[in-house]
Amino acid sequence: MKESRFRLQTTDAAALRPSLSQRVRGRLDRWFPPRELILRTDGRVAYLAISSRQQKITAAILFGFAIWGAFATTNMVLSGRQLAAKRGELDRAQTAYVDLLNEMTRSYDDLLAFARNVDKNQANQLASGGSANGDNTDIPGLGEVRQRQLSLRDKLQNFGQDLQAVASRNQQLSDAVSQLRDQLQVAQSQNTSLNQSREEVNAQLQNTRQQLASELTAMQQVLSQADGRKQVLANQVTQLQSDLTDSEHHEAEADLARKLAEEQIAMLLDQLNSARADNAHLKGQVADAQTALSTAITQREALQSSRRDLTGRIGDLENQLATIQRSQQTIVDRLAARTRNGVDEVEKTVAMTGVDVDGLLLRAAHALSGQGGPFIPVKDPPSGTDGTLLMASVASLDGEVGRLETLQLVLKTLPLMAPIDHYFIASPFGIRKDPFNGRFSFHPGLDLANALLSPVLSTSPGVVVFAGWRGGYGRMVEIDHGLGVHTRYGHLARIDVAVGDAVDYRQQIGLLGSSGRSTGPHVHYEVLIDGRPMDPMNFLKAGRYVFKG
Repeated sequence: MKESRFRLQTTDAAALRPSLSQRVRGRLDRWFPPRELILRTDGRVAYLAISSRQQKITAAILFGFAIWGAFATTNMVLSGRQLAAKRGELDRAQTAYVDLLNEMTRSYDDLLAFARNVDKNQANQLASGGSANGDNTDIPGLGEVRQRQLSLRDKLQNFGQDLQAVASRNQQLSDAVSQLRDQLQVAQSQNTSLNQSREEVNAQLQNTRQQLASELTAMQQVLSQADGRKQVLANQVTQLQSDLTDSEHHEAEADLARKLAEEQIAMLLDQLNSARADNAHLKGQVADAQTALSTAITQREALQSSRRDLTGRIGDLENQLATIQRSQQTIVDRLAARTRNGVDEVEKTVAMTGVDVDGLLLRAAHALSGQGGPFIPVKDPPSGTDGTLLMASVASLDGEVGRLETLQLVLKTLPLMAPIDHYFIASPFGIRKDPFNGRFSFHPGLDLANALLSPVLSTSPGVVVFAGWRGGYGRMVEIDHGLGVHTRYGHLARIDVAVGDAVDYRQQIGLLGSSGRSTGPHVHYEVLIDGRPMDPMNFLKAGRYVFKG
């Protein structure tokens, strides 16, 4: 009895100990793990997956060829030493060796052709529609997903830079238009002031002319009166001389008359000199008035020349302003068209998920609606001008850019990737037969099967709102991505996050398992919008469209 028990224990230990073939197979698996070759050609990246079995076959073939070559080389050397005298046999051995090397080359080429066929079959399977049952090494690896993700991020970053450059250019153009408007207003005010100055100068010249004309008339009257007085005095002198001649016999009377005449003559001479002085003074005033009139005429001509120059400059400024406005209109129209194309593409991608696009846009717009600042009124341009059209185009562009920003927030929120890198769909979304009782039931998500303890990743940035055990879900993680979008990851073997943690895109949140109501290793993946389950396959198809673009 003891001997039989000892034999039974020995037999169990031997059964538990791995056999030699199992140990050799395990070591070969460690030496030849699955590998991927990255081929880059003309900016495009392709992936060539080589499985462990293919590597083992290739190594065995190469090892056999190496043994064959070593054996042939050794045999040739030994034959050469033993049969040094037989040159013909040595040449035949060398020829056989060369043939053997050519055969090895052909075999290696056949192996490379086989690998290319495998790569072509994998590409055809990927183009024919996603995941299929079988070896999960036929599905593109994580490197391809990350490469497509980086490509999309680069495109979004370039588009944001373009929008920022457009916004900067728009601001510069607006500043230039404001400066030109200010210059135009200054020129108009200067033109108005010149017109007023011209009118004032004309009025002053008219008044000066009237004053000079009245003064000249008065001077002519004074000169006429002086000439009359001079004539009267001359007549008086003649009369006095005749009286003097007639009254020579009256000496006393004559002397008295002579004195009186001399006094009157002296007085008349003084009056004549005074009249001459007044006449010279009036002539000087007339000359000054003529000089002032000439100066006023010269100033008027200079003002008219300045006005013509300002009018030409204003015309040039208006032409420059019109040219700038037309250029701005063209730039804004091109940017608006480009932005509309981007908006259409993003709307098409979001619509592929089957969600209410307008509802999500309304929520995203509410999340981006922070505005404020002081009110500074501006003067509206006249209706029908290029400025009105430009402002309308800028307003349209601003609306398109705002809608694009809202769509980008929606696209960033939606989960467009699978939670695991390699998978096959074990159970789709919708009505199915329950795997335990066989009755029809509603399945609110996708069952994605893969190897046990595979990493489970977050499909979009968000905040963990549940992490723990929940009934038939087993170990489950639920993430709130904003805008009413939630994702659930059930049947996990381990949870790596806690409630309140902020997770990034493709961050590991746990390990794939079979906890809860499950028949085998897989992850139960759900997408909910406002608590209503959606088909995750629509989101995965939209993600393929995004990363393909």
